[in-house]
Amino acid sequence: MLQNNKKEKKSIRIARIKENVGEAMSFVEDSARACGLGKKETLSLVLAVEEIFLYLVPSGGPGQDVELLSIDGGYYLQTVFVFSDAELNLRAFNLTYQPEYGNEDDLTDVGLLLASRHVDRLRLTNEPNHMLRLVLTKEKQYRLPDEPFEGLPVKAGNAQVRPAGPRDAEHFALTALNYFERHKLPPFFYRPGKLADMLASGDYACAIATNETGHQAGGIVWRCRGVKTAECYGPYMFTKESDHHLDGRLLEFCLKDVARSPALNLINRYRGAGLPQSFFDELGAYSEYKENKGSSVQVVFFRQMCEDPGAAVWTSPLLDDFLLQEYRRLVLPREVEFVEEKNRPEPAEHSVLAADLNREENAATIRLFWPGKDLVQNVADHIRLFEAEGWLNLSAEVDLGLARQAGFAEALLKNGFMPRLILPHGGQGDVAVFRRQPALNDLVPEFVKSFEPYIPSRPPDVLKKQYHYQTLYHLNNNENALGPPPAAQKVLKEFNPFKASLYPSGDSYHLRRKLAACYNLHPDQFIVGNGANESITLLIKSFCEMGDNIVTADKTYGGYEWVARFSGIAARVTPLKNLTFDPGAIIEQIDSRTKIVFLCNPNNPTGTYWSLKVLTDFMEKINGRCMVVLDEAYIEFVDKTDFPDGMSLIRTYPNLVVFRTFSKMYGLAGLRIGYLAADNDVINIIHRTAVVYSVNAPAQEAAMAALGDREHILRTREMVAAGKNFLTREIRALGLEGSSGEGNYFNVKLPFSDSLAYRRMMQQGVMIRMMTPFRFPNSIRITIAKEDAMQACVAALAQTLKEH
Repeated sequence: MLQNNKKEKKSIRIARIKENVGEAMSFVEDSARACGLGKKETLSLVLAVEEIFLYLVPSGGPGQDVELLSIDGGYYLQTVFVFSDAELNLRAFNLTYQPEYGNEDDLTDVGLLLASRHVDRLRLTNEPNHMLRLVLTKEKQYRLPDEPFEGLPVKAGNAQVRPAGPRDAEHFALTALNYFERHKLPPFFYRPGKLADMLASGDYACAIATNETGHQAGGIVWRCRGVKTAECYGPYMFTKESDHHLDGRLLEFCLKDVARSPALNLINRYRGAGLPQSFFDELGAYSEYKENKGSSVQVVFFRQMCEDPGAAVWTSPLLDDFLLQEYRRLVLPREVEFVEEKNRPEPAEHSVLAADLNREENAATIRLFWPGKDLVQNVADHIRLFEAEGWLNLSAEVDLGLARQAGFAEALLKNGFMPRLILPHGGQGDVAVFRRQPALNDLVPEFVKSFEPYIPSRPPDVLKKQYHYQTLYHLNNNENALGPPPAAQKVLKEFNPFKASLYPSGDSYHLRRKLAACYNLHPDQFIVGNGANESITLLIKSFCEMGDNIVTADKTYGGYEWVARFSGIAARVTPLKNLTFDPGAIIEQIDSRTKIVFLCNPNNPTGTYWSLKVLTDFMEKINGRCMVVLDEAYIEFVDKTDFPDGMSLIRTYPNLVVFRTFSKMYGLAGLRIGYLAADNDVINIIHRTAVVYSVNAPAQEAAMAALGDREHILRTREMVAAGKNFLTREIRALGLEGSSGEGNYFNVKLPFSDSLAYRRMMQQGVMIRMMTPFRFPNSIRITIAKEDAMQACVAALAQTLKEH
C-alpha cells in the first residue's frame, strides 16, 4: 500500500542548465505551478533558486553545468541542485550568518543567506565523482480548521479496518483534533488538508476503523522515515469501549504493510491513547516545553520488524558511556568505532548547520550540514539565536553512520546538549538525538552532563508478558539460585508488619555486633549500607574532592568508575594482565591526587584473584599513600588456600577497607544490604558522610539470621561446582571457549555479537549478561544455578548457535 503508491505519485523533472539563470528560474516556476504551490511560496522558492544559481555560476565567471531536479511531493516541492564540489564558501547557509557589508566576499555570500531563509529545509549531501547535492524544500501552506466540530465517542460495534483515502484521512485528522491534546498528535494533524495530500503523494499511508453506521472509530498513519526505518502515528481511538481490540487490529494492519518495505524498525513518537505496549520497546523519553511554561513527556517507542543485522557506528569517545548503555539496553548488535580528533581529516574553515523549525511544537532541530573548524562556536551561535527568538525545545541529530559527524557530537556536548535516545537506522546509520533545556543547563555541573543514567533490565513480569513464556531463568546478575538461608527465610516470613511504621536501627546496631563477633573486630569498625554502591559512594565522598582521582581496572565491576565519575572525580582505569589486576600498572597510575584504589578480589567478571603474597606486596609498595579498597563480594565462593582474607589484614594495614555483601552467597540481593570494615579512625571519617536509616529493618534482621550459615554456604558451593563442571563440558561440546574462576559465574566467548545472544536466549526464557559493557565484546556471562537452569541455558545457547 505505502510502497506501491510512492512510485506512482512522485513527479520528477530534470534540466541541465549552464549560465542561464532565467532558464533556471522558469524551470522552477513551471514546476511550482504544476505542483500547485501558492504564489507566495513559489516566489520564495524562485528567489532562493536565483540566488543559489548566481552563486554557483557567477555572471562573467567560468561556467559549469548545474543539474536541476524538481520533485513534486504533493504537499511540497523540492528543487535539487547537483554540481561540482569545487571550493565553495557555504557558511552563508547558516541561520546565524552575519555578513560584513564592507567585505566584497561576504557580500557575494549574501545570496546564500537569503536563499536559506526563503525555503523550509535545506539538505547537502556528497555524491559520487566529487559532486554535491543541495536540496531545497518548500511546503504548501494549509489553513487550520475554521471551527472544530464536536466529536462524540462512537460505538465500536463490529468495526472493520480498511485503508483510508485522502478524504478519509482528512476527516480522521479533524476528528483526532477534537479528541486529543495537541502534544499527542503529530503537527501535520493540525492541518487536516495536509494529511490528505501526504496520503495522495504516497509518502504516508493511513488505515481507519469504521463501524456499521460508517462512523470512524479510530485510525493510524505511517510512513517510511528512511530506507531502513518506518514511523507510525497512533493508533488513535474515538471510542470509550475497552474490549474492542481495535488498537491492536489497526496496528497489525500497519505492521503488515511496513513488513513489505525494506524497513528494519518501526518508530512511534505519537501514540495517542491506544498503543498496545506489548508491540513495542521504549527507546527513551524527554520533556517537551510549552509556551505556558508547562511541559509534557514525549515517549519514543520502537519495534524491530526483523532481526537486526548489526552495524558499525562511528562516533566520538565522549559518547562511549551513552552508546554502550543504550545498545546494551536495546539489545542491538553494534561495533562502536571511536573517531579520535587526531585521526579526522582536516576540516574546512567554516561549518554549516541546517535547522528544521517546527512552529506548532515550538521546536528547532539542528543537523550537521558541513563540518568546519568553527563548529563549536557555530553551535553556540545557533543556540543564542534560538533562545533569543523564544524557541523552547532545542534538539540535534547526529548520524552515527557518518564518521565526519563525530566532531558534531563533541560540539553539542560542549554547548550543553545531552544525548537522550538512539533511533536505530534513522539515517545512514543510527541517529543519536540530543536535547538541550536552557533552564536546567545552567544548573547542572559539567561532569554530570557527561554521565549517563544506568537503566536496568525490565522486571520479570514485564519480560514474561513480552516474550510469552511461563519460566524465566535469571542467569544475569550472579544471584544465588538457592535463595536465602532457611533462618533468613523464617525471619522474613515472620516479620511483624507493624515494624514497617517504625524507623530501623539507624546504624544497624545489632548486626554490627554480630559482624564484630564473626570477624574478631570491634563493632565500630563496621558500617552497614544499602548495597555496594552506597559503600563506594561513602568512600569517595569521605576522601575525594574535585581534582582527585581513583584507580581501578578497565574490566571489572563498573560501580567504582561510575560512582567516581558522577561525583566529579576522575577514574583512571588500567588494563588487566592475564585477566587479573596488574599491580605494576596500578602503581604507575598513582600520583599525589590519587585517594583510592579499588580492587575486586576475586574479580567480577573474570573470576581471577590476587593471592595473599601479591596483595601484601602491593600494600607494602603503596605504603599508606592512598586508601585501598578490597571488594570481597564473592569471597564465600573461593576455595583456594592462598586467597587472602581481607578482614584479617585490617590491623596490619590501616589504609585498607574491605567490602562484603549479603547479595551473593546469602541470597539477599532484593533487600540491598552490604557492609564495609576498616580501621576505627577510617570508619570515624566515613561516618561523617554516611546517611543514617539507609538500611531497612527486614534487611538487618535477615542478614543477622543468614550470617555464618555454613550449611547454606556448603550447599551453594556444591551447586556452583556442579554447574561449572556441567557448563565446561557442554560449552566445549558446542565448540565454544568457556572459563570460570572463583565466583558463581561462567564466561563464554562467542563467534557473534553478545547482544544477539542475549536477545535470542531471552526469547527462550534465559537471561544472561552481555559482556560488552565490561569491555569484553562478543562474550556472555552465565550465573551458575540449579541443574534445570543450566540445561535450559545450554539448550538456548545451542539453538542460538544453530540459528546463527
